[in-house]
Amino acid sequence: TSDGGQLRMYLDSAHVESPCTARDTHEYIDVNPSNGKLLLFDSRMVHSVEEVLNENKIRRALTLWITRPEESGVSGEDYFMDISPSP
Repeated sequence: TSDGGQLRMYLDSAHVESPCTARDTHEYIDVNPSNGKLLLFDSRMVHSVEEVLNENKIRRALTLWITRPEESGVSGEDYFMDISPSP
């Protein structure tokens, strides 16, 4: 939006070693803020919140980290399996 405040997400960046590298080498998408929107994503992805450009606009965000106990036996690779439909 022209008011700014988008969440910028760098695609396929979950395994980069430096966030600066992802900003130079990975494509990104901007997710515009809107009322009632819930966005869930892998926090390992490089992401940033762009500046709010309109001083009369307010952006609020709630951050929640959900972790699973180590003794669950589920590793990240098993947990984030590919769920795309097979051809």
